[in-house]
Amino acid sequence: SSDWRVVFRSAVPEVRVSINGTALPERMRAAAADAPAQFGDGDAETPRLVPSEATLRALLESGAMLPGRNAISYTPAMGGKGEGGEGSHGIGDGAAHSAVAHLHLWESSTAAVVFDVDGTVTQADISGHIGQQLGVPLLHRGVCELACRLEARGYAVFFLSARPLAGPTGIASTRHFLFRVARDSPSGFGLPPCPVLTTPHTSTLSALMDEVVLKASARFKADTLRRIASLFTPPQPASTAAAALPGDSAIADAPTAAAATAATATATAATATSPALEACGAVSPCRGGLYAGFGNRAKDATAYLSADIPPSHVFIINAKSRVALWSQGHGSGRQRGGEGVPTGGSGG
Repeated sequence: SSDWRVVFRSAVPEVRVSINGTALPERMRAAAADAPAQFGDGDAETPRLVPSEATLRALLESGAMLPGRNAISYTPAMGGKGEGGEGSHGIGDGAAHSAVAHLHLWESSTAAVVFDVDGTVTQADISGHIGQQLGVPLLHRGVCELACRLEARGYAVFFLSARPLAGPTGIASTRHFLFRVARDSPSGFGLPPCPVLTTPHTSTLSALMDEVVLKASARFKADTLRRIASLFTPPQPASTAAAALPGDSAIADAPTAAAATAATATATAATATSPALEACGAVSPCRGGLYAGFGNRAKDATAYLSADIPPSHVFIINAKSRVALWSQGHGSGRQRGGEGVPTGGSGG
């Protein structure tokens, strides 16, 4: 499994964790404010950010953890105060004193597609933050439809961002923007419920320092993707192996009418495809693991390539909302798309 990351605003000696209402036999402990809670008693074993293999196996065998999206809650046993929540990336909400998130369970044969957020889903790095604060979806035209069509063809979509875990641009506001605000116009497509992974930073300033000054976001993305890639390797029969990728979705368990309509439209859309869909496979994935990546900068492409995503499946979305195939040899994108990102039908 990838890390189960949750932080609280104060030290918490005991955090109870449950999946779909079933309590885990293991507890977590947050040693300090804004420090990630960890499994282990701190004495007899080394603290860790994931449950033991025995616990994961028991959850699978008992049916407590199911394929697809599972609800996780992190509850302090003695009233620690936290803020918001996001899967393995979680932060307590300060009111209920618990963090609520989701864990996504994928088969080892799943083909995963990663999207950057700022400048890839949004029109630009800065406008993405501005649009989020104003509640205005300043998005690349057709990007929501593209993500929906990829999911409809059997790909597991997830988001990886250099944004912080907490703060005004943290995971809580990011997931709200992605899954409640973001909509393609005029098609009405929204982004599919899927994991969102961020940096472990607990302030916007520290995340910006990494991004702008230290230029460390590319390393964070590369390390995270390599960790995720390791969940799929070595290849094993899908019936006996699964990859658990904690993340989160802000869409309610009962989808809104708009979300349900978008999902239906995805399944019945016209057959015209974008170069991105053609490169990823016209009907369904043919290989498991990290299969394709979409970004807007060279550092995104570098991170994707470092995790062994094939160069032919690394795409850059430029400022004009056009999809370009990354060319590692020239350090730039080679234009492949027509007008905009849309994949067919009425989107874009």
